Amino acid sequence: MASMALLLVMNFVVFWAYDSDQKFMRNYLMMQADLKEQQAEAEYYRRLAEQTENQKILIHDIKNHLQTIAGLSEDGGESKIHEYVQQLMEMPEMKSSVTYCSQPVLNVILGQYQEICKKKSIQFGVDIRKDSVDYITMDDLTALFGNLLKNAVEAAAGVSEAYIDVTVNYNYKSKQTFISVENSVLYPPRFDGDGGLISRKNDGKLHGVGIKSIQRAAEHYQGEVSYHYDKEAKCFHMMVLLTNNK
Repeated sequence: MASMALLLVMNFVVFWAYDSDQKFMRNYLMMQADLKEQQAEAEYYRRLAEQTENQKILIHDIKNHLQTIAGLSEDGGESKIHEYVQQLMEMPEMKSSVTYCSQPVLNVILGQYQEICKKKSIQFGVDIRKDSVDYITMDDLTALFGNLLKNAVEAAAGVSEAYIDVTVNYNYKSKQTFISVENSVLYPPRFDGDGGLISRKNDGKLHGVGIKSIQRAAEHYQGEVSYHYDKEAKCFHMMVLLTNNK
């Protein structure tokens, strides 16, 4: 009987260890996939930031292009002028851009979501105060604002008179940054009863990945993440507090 009881306990321990190992591997693979996605987004925004810098260089060198056009006009080359101007207009650096802040990567992220909101008829407001994000790394900026804005767009899409307001302030005395993203919502958020949010995405494997990414980035700066839902106003408000220890 003792041997049977011991064998039963050993089987239970093995089953528990196997189940725990499987859960660990699933969580590990999800974290790896999330990390790769963040790295890809960071690289994408880095390249867009380079494009923005190239735009500044092109504007600085526009005098040279005008001199080339003037030279072509003196030679009576109307067709050549037309072709040259068309080439200039098609350059990515000639595309219009909006400057929200002095941080290139964040400026690119905000510009991208401004275009997304325009297509989805979502009013997009941004107020980024000076020096508020200068100490945050490119990867963390991508994780924070990429996920904050992605969630806000998904929640606001389809709402009549939808809006997203982004505010970033910096307290020089406490050396803290306060990030606020408020957006209208089509459906009330679902809470898991443990302070977390339940995703409405069909893929259950992606449950809460965006929020966890935001929280992980905030931890790098001894930060805190909080949120609340205003039932009467039908809006969701997410706040992130970060500390600048540099």
